[in-house]
Amino acid sequence: MLNQLTLIGRIAKDPKLQTTREGGSYTRFTLAVRRPFKNQSGNYDTDFIPCVTWGKLSETIVDYCTKGSLVSLNGRIHMRTQELENQKRITSPEIIADNVVFLHLKKAHQKQSQEVPIPSAPQELEDSSSANHRVASNESHTKASSTNLDTNTPPILTTPSNNKQVPSALSPSQK
Repeated sequence: MLNQLTLIGRIAKDPKLQTTREGGSYTRFTLAVRRPFKNQSGNYDTDFIPCVTWGKLSETIVDYCTKGSLVSLNGRIHMRTQELENQKRITSPEIIADNVVFLHLKKAHQKQSQEVPIPSAPQELEDSSSANHRVASNESHTKASSTNLDTNTPPILTTPSNNKQVPSALSPSQK
């Protein structure tokens, strides 16, 4: 069985960090996702989807995102049950985001990502066949370095439970 989804949309309201009774941090926010087709009036409808992040991911969302920030998230659908004062229960769907990628942030709130040291260039090799190999390796090394040095884009975030290796920033070609 599979419960996995990917959404791309804009944050509808500035996210706020909240704390559970046990001291864990979380953030609830609404993601505005435009439908890919027009309605009968010729306009695009927008779905407003409730989302939640937990732990360090929620803290980083609050630090980097504001109303209007464009994000991509991977997560799962969760049926949240709330008990009202009159003993009535309400169940509603929400997305638990496990991975968030910042696609475009509001410039006024954009923060610089950490500087990444530039590795030294490999030493020259005299053998021509080795030199061709070095150039190919150097090109891929340069591409990876420029990806990590893009200071205009904040990091890709994932929850620790995923245990995934993810790049620290997007290159301009990935935007």
